[in-house]
Amino acid sequence: MRVAVRALAFLVLPVTLAGQAPTDTVELNPVVVTATRIPTPADAVDLADRWLWTLSGGEYQRVRLARALAQEPRLLVLDEPTASLDLRHEMELFELVRALVDRHGLAALMITHHVNLAARFVDQVLILAEGHAVARGAPADVLTQETAAAVFQWPVVISAFEGRPQMIPLRKKENDS
Repeated sequence: MRVAVRALAFLVLPVTLAGQAPTDTVELNPVVVTATRIPTPADAVDLADRWLWTLSGGEYQRVRLARALAQEPRLLVLDEPTASLDLRHEMELFELVRALVDRHGLAALMITHHVNLAARFVDQVLILAEGHAVARGAPADVLTQETAAAVFQWPVVISAFEGRPQMIPLRKKENDS
């Protein structure tokens, strides 16, 4: 059956599947829908029959990622993909993207303010400050106390966890204001 995406644009499944089609129509093949080969974010499949307007911000983020993955891209560009996600879904997203890179050869570019998660999952980090590159390289080489202090202008301690640097923001002392 062939349907115009615009007619069903508020249901999650057609919107997600629209990522596969370069036009305004999508072939809704029940076999493909039920036996999809597309890796999806956790719980995104459970949202298939929901109306978009009923989704929380985090659920909508997961649907957007599922739609991007439906295109079977070679490069996945994610701009703040963990916005509105709780801890579990943040971790699942980072785990999923890392697995896609490792197992499927997908290239990924992720823009995020989650420095610690990025340091745990990525191969290369580019730190920007005021629109300019400040440091680029492996997380252990880039995420230093000096760089963090200069970029974030807040006292931090850098500590290793599982061989990856983690930034711990410190409380300012009353006389340091």
